[in-house]
Amino acid sequence: GYANSLISDQNQRNTLLQTEITKLDVKIKEIQDLEAQKKRLLARMQVIQDLQESRPKVVKVFDSIARVVPEGIHLEKVVRTGNTITFSGTAESNARVSVFMRQLDENPEYGESRLEVIKRTSTSNNAIRQFTVEVNESAAATKGDK
Repeated sequence: GYANSLISDQNQRNTLLQTEITKLDVKIKEIQDLEAQKKRLLARMQVIQDLQESRPKVVKVFDSIARVVPEGIHLEKVVRTGNTITFSGTAESNARVSVFMRQLDENPEYGESRLEVIKRTSTSNNAIRQFTVEVNESAAATKGDK
């Protein structure tokens, strides 16, 4: 009888512990769900913050285009793909394209420029050059726009 009493008491304690463990498991699951929700909200907030930071960037890029295009350069097409901007146009000489690239490089809105194509449209000395220049938008300028 004494042993049965001890076993019964131990079973009651085990049942109580099992009940408390079940309650704690439910609370742990709730905490994990809240942490997952917090991560999703933080990711959304980061996307919104990145969009807010990049809003004035487009205006600054267009403003800088007007400032960096030298006389003798005529842009025919400007294409933005991701952070890369491709300028296509005509120039009076190779030197004009060089000046354009130098001004792009010196502008804080852009990274280093790359000449993709330059070709003469005729064999005469005053031939027009068609060119394509690629440049990446400056990431540092985006962070400093606040």
